[in-house]
Amino acid sequence: MPDPRVSACIAELQEIVRRYDMAATLLVVSETHQEWCYELSPSWSALRLVDDNGRPAIRLKLKSSDFPTPELAHAALTRTVQVAAAMEAATRAAHADMEHLARMVGQHVPYSHWQRRDG
Repeated sequence: MPDPRVSACIAELQEIVRRYDMAATLLVVSETHQEWCYELSPSWSALRLVDDNGRPAIRLKLKSSDFPTPELAHAALTRTVQVAAAMEAATRAAHADMEHLARMVGQHVPYSHWQRRDG
């Protein structure tokens, strides 16, 4: 059962990201639960988070008919690549940092970790 505080926090953070028309990877951790999500659909990006048979999926919406000119389509593609590259670099760095932290902690305190994705 999800922690309602974590879910409420994620929902608030998503609303802030949308209000500022930005993309984000969000992770919230309470004493007992974690929840994470992507917010990938700012107006200036061609990325869209969609429902794919009950599972979230990332889609690229970049048909030429979606844009009045080829230049605007290219600009959207450039901005979209920037989002993907930034998220990839940030998540790779975060993974390396947390892996290092887990090794350090694991030398002093035995622990086990499990992860479940609801939905």
